[in-house]
Amino acid sequence: MKDINLHLTGKVIAIKHAIPLLKKSQTPRIINIASRLGTKPMTDSVGYCCAEAAVIMLTKVAALELALYGIRVNTVSPALTDTPFARRSYTKDEFANFAKKNPLSRIGKTTDVANVIKFLLSTEAEYINGENINVSGGILLV
Repeated sequence: MKDINLHLTGKVIAIKHAIPLLKKSQTPRIINIASRLGTKPMTDSVGYCCAEAAVIMLTKVAALELALYGIRVNTVSPALTDTPFARRSYTKDEFANFAKKNPLSRIGKTTDVANVIKFLLSTEAEYINGENINVSGGILLV
């Protein structure tokens, strides 16, 4: 239940309270952040994987319901990303092993994720709605 509360419930509440403001916006957008584990599960992570999958479905439902108001809703789902939190969570050897398993032979950078979000907020992404974009270097392929 902790994973659901942490990873899903907050997003539901934030969307609910943002809708009145978004309806007044010239460029209303919601970008949820999930995880590649919402698409491809991992052992010993049932709560987290289910919560992240629920965020992806929340995005799809919200996109359907809010399209009437011109509000686009999408999800960005990064794989392991090089952050201070990730560096504290894994050893250097584990980090290196994750990189070796990735088709691009590296761990994601925060700029990889930020660039996708920036694109989704831009006018170039006007016709993208209800999508989950994995920023994973291809790890979902293996």
